[in-house]
Amino acid sequence: LHHEFIRYAIFKKNNEKKWILDRISIGESHSLDTFTVRIDSVKIEVPSNSLVRIYKNPFEMIKVEDILRLKSGDTVLVTYYTNGENCLSYIHPRPFSRRILEPYGNGIFKGKYHAPLNSGVYHVSFDVIRWESIMTKSYPYEDANLWFFVYKVEE
Repeated sequence: LHHEFIRYAIFKKNNEKKWILDRISIGESHSLDTFTVRIDSVKIEVPSNSLVRIYKNPFEMIKVEDILRLKSGDTVLVTYYTNGENCLSYIHPRPFSRRILEPYGNGIFKGKYHAPLNSGVYHVSFDVIRWESIMTKSYPYEDANLWFFVYKVEE
């Protein structure tokens, strides 16, 4: 794989002169050799608390207190808006785990995952990969775009 991953973070010193995280970006990774598919935005909905957030820029800085907070076991509905239909879209809610999203046409994909049962800080990644990358031998193996989110599960 030949990818570039970028995430930004701002740390500030507190009153005790310790560095603490102040802001963090979503984070993005994309293939470097062939890069034709792109996530344009991600909508996250949490029906249990009527939360709806739309993210359009993976490098937007988010204050720590504004990081997505979920309750244990919350259902999270995800919609990707991409630049094409010739791709497969996945949610990676845990390391080494993935769920395919359902295509709705016009580069829109929908799916869901559940927040972990244990409280803590977690990452979820949203992935779009060109169909030919997986399904044909003649197309370059890697043509993908991923966004990486951090969120907190509270009891």
